[in-house]
Amino acid sequence: MGRRLLWILVLVAGCRIGFEAHIAGSDAESIDDDGPGDASRDAGPVDGSGDADLDDGGGVDGPPSLCGAAYMTLPGVSGTYRIVSVQQTWLAAEAACEADGAHLAVIDSSDENDAIQASSSSSPWIGTTDRITEATFLVVTGGGTVFANWAGSPPANTGEDCATLQTLDGTWDDEDCNTTRQSICECDGLPVVPGTF
Repeated sequence: MGRRLLWILVLVAGCRIGFEAHIAGSDAESIDDDGPGDASRDAGPVDGSGDADLDDGGGVDGPPSLCGAAYMTLPGVSGTYRIVSVQQTWLAAEAACEADGAHLAVIDSSDENDAIQASSSSSPWIGTTDRITEATFLVVTGGGTVFANWAGSPPANTGEDCATLQTLDGTWDDEDCNTTRQSICECDGLPVVPGTF
């Protein structure tokens, strides 16, 4: 019990210190991510090997995220997001998001789609897949898609089961889940439902 209380106090103090530093004028917060599960965080510009700083893509300052300082708000949408520039397979990207207490972004509206498109410089993995049943797209937080932005009708390509958001035009595409690419994590307090992917 004593260790748990100490851990909570350390987390609260860390969040408080990070929040005060942010208020005091820190305008660039990022995470230096050498791979899935790396929890080292710093406040500074991206060095090209870590995660993109959402402030450069129109991020909005706000309260600290439950998932860490690297998560930033985007204009017009709730939740906080982290763009992971490390190239990973879809499952590795989902695991890296979960290590933060987040999940691959589940896009619920055109506003959220537009905000993520505007903040991404590549076409990242998102939390939509038909790995379980071909042409039945589910989201990592459970259930079917509430919003979809496929370039045509929902795809039914065998072997291409994981969704990306195309930053060129904001449409979605499905790709081989073993392809390595960047991803975007979303921290919104919703748990993942492993049976959906």
